[in-house]
Amino acid sequence: MPVSRRFMALVSRLGILKGHFLPGQFNPLGTYTRREYDLARAYVVLAHAELEAYIEDRATEIAQRAESNWQTKGRHSGVIRGICASHNVRARQPWLPFTKDPKRISSALQSYKALVGNNHGIKEDNLLRLVFPLGIQYQSIDATLITDLGSFGSFRGGIAHSSIKTQQPIDIEGQYKKVEAIIKRLKILDRKINQLR
Repeated sequence: MPVSRRFMALVSRLGILKGHFLPGQFNPLGTYTRREYDLARAYVVLAHAELEAYIEDRATEIAQRAESNWQTKGRHSGVIRGICASHNVRARQPWLPFTKDPKRISSALQSYKALVGNNHGIKEDNLLRLVFPLGIQYQSIDATLITDLGSFGSFRGGIAHSSIKTQQPIDIEGQYKKVEAIIKRLKILDRKINQLR
């Protein structure tokens, strides 16, 4: 099964960032100039932003497609049902059954769009908060992907929210490899997202 255009755009953008910010060849001893370390930190922050935007864009795309099918064809897809059920939980009314009431469906969709718009990160909670309402079950997501997203998100937070005086030199090649590993596993998730209806 092919991957989404949005996934291909993510891969392309991360390749551009690598070319802009990382050394052409990694030093086998892992020693770099201060400038190279600063550029690598920029790579981590920007790669994180691209991963976050990708997850949010895919979630929005699926929700919008389900909404369009509901409005034009009256189709109450699994995505619509999942978004409504998730909305009921967030509204502290998990007992409410799914109904075809347009006002309740619209309210749930608006709530989900706000949830996506207020997302700030790629860690486990961020990812699951966005994909679970669409129908992606926790067990179907590669556990290593969740772990890698969490550690990369934490590492990025340490860089973005602290002074250089408190930071240790980063493993430039290791961070690049972490992004590559995330992309490899995210590709599988992207294909699962493509199957949502």
